[in-house]
Amino acid sequence: MRTYRLPDRSLLLALFIVLLSGTAMAAPVDFSQQYERGKLLSQQGMYLEAVKALEQAVMLTRRGKSHFGAHIYLAQALWKVGDVSRAKELIQKAKKIIQLRRRIW
Repeated sequence: MRTYRLPDRSLLLALFIVLLSGTAMAAPVDFSQQYERGKLLSQQGMYLEAVKALEQAVMLTRRGKSHFGAHIYLAQALWKVGDVSRAKELIQKAKKIIQLRRRIW
């Protein structure tokens, strides 16, 4: 008969801390903060940084997915860095957002 030995408490505690810290590090994205940051960076001509902030606002938040201005600012920043195809896609999404809002009103 084979006996199994449980790992000692310090190993289990260390594993628990590692697992817990991984989930705690993934803080939720704040739409307003990323949107305003992206707009400011875009106005300053820092388009790559603006793309990163605006992508977080648009892609990772519920509000951003239906926010016309965020899509337009992101499309503009993408256009400036040369990603024309993605910029056009975002402009189409922005048009759909406006069309949906008109139906609701």
